[in-house]
Amino acid sequence: MDAKREREVAVKAVLKSECNNYLYEYLILRREQDSFIETSQSEHARYLAELTEQQNFNERAQLALNAFELERKSPVVSRFWSEVAEEVKQRKEEENAVRSASLGHLSIFGKTLTQYANTQEASTKDMNLSTNHRKRGIEVVIDNEENGSNKKEKENTENDSDNNENLPSRNNNENSSSGFENEEINFDLTNISKELNREPTV
Repeated sequence: MDAKREREVAVKAVLKSECNNYLYEYLILRREQDSFIETSQSEHARYLAELTEQQNFNERAQLALNAFELERKSPVVSRFWSEVAEEVKQRKEEENAVRSASLGHLSIFGKTLTQYANTQEASTKDMNLSTNHRKRGIEVVIDNEENGSNKKEKENTENDSDNNENLPSRNNNENSSSGFENEEINFDLTNISKELNREPTV
């Protein structure tokens, strides 16, 4: 049911019987409807519009129009709108409290995220420093190994050079030894020949 139809139903219900305060009875019914407006000026204007449409079909509509100004200022109508205003105020306060609580949770959540991000950033920096130290350590080890390898190669080269220098002396020694042995063999052969010549002839 739309707002126009709801107002029409409320007015017809009020005009079915004579009332001490038509406006107040109308407002009580309107408050239960979904299209109720929580401001007196808006509801009163629409109430008058509905009465104007109904006055040609219902004698009580004209009575309600004539009594409107007095009823609008009556204590019951004033109290009615005071209660509505208090309800609106409480509802807004509750909404603000919920909004503030939500913002508070968001703020805490935001701080938590910021702290987490800072922690992650610090952890990343520490990991990078540790990685750099490990890389430097590996580079030092590699440099040491390369230096050691170069040193060994140098030592081997020097040893090979020394060995090559000693080769001629060894060859000379071997040659001299071989010559000495040949002299001994020649000497033995000479002695044997002499001994054979000394044997007596028959």
